[in-house]
Amino acid sequence: MSLNFTIIAPAFTKKDTRSVFIAMIQPLYHSKKGSDIVSGTGVKSHFGKPNLQNMYKRVSLRHTNTRVGMFNCGPPALMKKLRQLALEFSQKTTTKFDFHQEYI
Repeated sequence: MSLNFTIIAPAFTKKDTRSVFIAMIQPLYHSKKGSDIVSGTGVKSHFGKPNLQNMYKRVSLRHTNTRVGMFNCGPPALMKKLRQLALEFSQKTTTKFDFHQEYI
């Protein structure tokens, strides 16, 4: 069993000087320290709007014949898109996505 997290957060924008600075130094920091400058974990943060279709595709290719739990505590529009993609990829691949809406 493996555990992977993908966190999608609107914390950084291309127009924010701090965001640009963090995006520039993050790869260097990760290569030197082995941890992410934002999360403090060993998993490197990626900035920008994610391609959700590609995210589901990558997961389904890496985890064939597996049940994958997807948890969302975001806005309704994101929930709708993630739920739709979970259903779509569960039907067309051997990976079965269990979508769960988390409430904060």
